Amino acid sequence: MGRHRSYRLRALRTSLVTLGALAVLVLVGLGARAVFWSDGPAGEDISDIATSASSTSTPTLRLECLQAECGKVLVRVPGGDILQNRTMHDGEQIDYYEPRLDVVLDDSGSVNVEVNGVPRTDGKAGQRQVFQVRRDT
Repeated sequence: MGRHRSYRLRALRTSLVTLGALAVLVLVGLGARAVFWSDGPAGEDISDIATSASSTSTPTLRLECLQAECGKVLVRVPGGDILQNRTMHDGEQIDYYEPRLDVVLDDSGSVNVEVNGVPRTDGKAGQRQVFQVRRDT
């Protein structure tokens, strides 16, 4: 009688492993479907996003790295998304068109900053700067 009992447990274990594998496959399929067949951010058309960015000619914030490595740069929407949190490299330039941004520069002397097209005073080499920018209306 003990011998038959292990066969039942083995069959039960095999069934559970099979169901688990099927559940993983279903979740992977749903994730792939969401990624490949989505309408883009918030259901907007990608061309609409590009048009709105290009219609605003002057960026709210422009950052340009002036050295081989410019230290960590953090740019985020207040209370929202982090747009950049990484080290910038020589010649790299990034424009942001959001209405309000929080900015943290680890080495403010190595980054050229323009706010609404106006150059911001350079910081000292190695100096950390934390500031907010708003879009001119």
